[in-house]
Amino acid sequence: MRLAPSYRSGRHYGAFMTIFVIALAYAVTAPLILPIAAAYFLTGWVVWRYCQLCALVAFDLWPRQPGDWWLC
Repeated sequence: MRLAPSYRSGRHYGAFMTIFVIALAYAVTAPLILPIAAAYFLTGWVVWRYCQLCALVAFDLWPRQPGDWWLC
C-alpha cells in the first residue's frame, strides 16, 4: 500500500505565520501590504486545495503506478 507524501506542517505553519505577522506589523505604516498579503494567502490556499484534490485522484481513482503522486 502506498502512502501520500508527508506534509511538513511545522515548516509551512511557521512560514505562513511569519508572513502573517510581518504583514500585520507593516500594515499600519504601509496599508498597501494588506491586499498583497491577502493575495499571497489566497494563492497559497488555492494551490494547497489543488494539491489535495490531485493527491485524492492519484491515490484513489487512477491505476496504481509508481510516480502517480508527482502530478502535484
